[in-house]
Amino acid sequence: MTGGIAVGIGVGLCAYIGVGALAASSVKVASLMGTAGVTAGSVGVSTAAMATGYTMSLAISDVMSGRVSSTEDYIRKALAGSVVGFLAGASPLARAGMGAGGSMAVGALEGAAGSAASQWIIKGAIKLDQVIMDGTFSGLVELGMWNWRNAGKGTSVIDDVKSGKTTLDTTKQKGNFGEMVMDEHYKSLGYERVSVDKVTGLDDTIKKGIDGVYYNPNGKPPYIIGEAKYGTSTLSKTKDGLQMSGDWIEGSKRLETAVGKDLADDILLEGYKPELVNIKTDGSVTVKPLDKNGKVVN
Repeated sequence: MTGGIAVGIGVGLCAYIGVGALAASSVKVASLMGTAGVTAGSVGVSTAAMATGYTMSLAISDVMSGRVSSTEDYIRKALAGSVVGFLAGASPLARAGMGAGGSMAVGALEGAAGSAASQWIIKGAIKLDQVIMDGTFSGLVELGMWNWRNAGKGTSVIDDVKSGKTTLDTTKQKGNFGEMVMDEHYKSLGYERVSVDKVTGLDDTIKKGIDGVYYNPNGKPPYIIGEAKYGTSTLSKTKDGLQMSGDWIEGSKRLETAVGKDLADDILLEGYKPELVNIKTDGSVTVKPLDKNGKVVN
């Protein structure tokens, strides 16, 4: 075995050994550095694994075609694989706490950056159409993965809190728990959440604005705008008026931010029902309809 094939096998084996070493060492690192250690280990494993994949793919191609690629070709392949692997391993850090839209955007950026970098390293030139195609594909894959990761996640968290397995120790956790319970409540009534920034974890980043907008074509009314309040929390007074009043919902582009301009226009045209959803400490729900001033309707 000569030339490029030998180099390819050698680089591939080194990378393969590196994967095993990094995987084993990540356990030790994790015990010393916690979550940061696990993340660092996973990035290293991803980098080495992709370098292996890229070099071995060229080696297999050489074997099947009978050609012998140059040492430089193999080095470029390994470097390109390392860059793509690093981006793939590091992207979960950027996606942490993001909703579907944010995760899709990060996935698209990861795919586009990896495509551009690998093209430049391997070929010395970048095809923009290929970058766009790879970025789009990566974003769609990440969107699908986000939906898969979060399917039923809110329900399991709610069950853990209700059973006492998980405790709510911070204001953030209580607020996020309230929003998840509210989502499940409207889902049970046949309403689909149409607003962004769905909460899927107790420690998700707090997003200001409308908690949830829900739609049911057969609902009366079809659109409901809900505000979740945990325990004894109450609606706040703001510069746009009382929270959940018509002025507050439609002011400062809150509704538009929550659902987008087109859907916001449709909601304002068809009308909506504002509701206050009180979540007790045991997870039970009490729904109170509100008037245009944000006051409870008796």
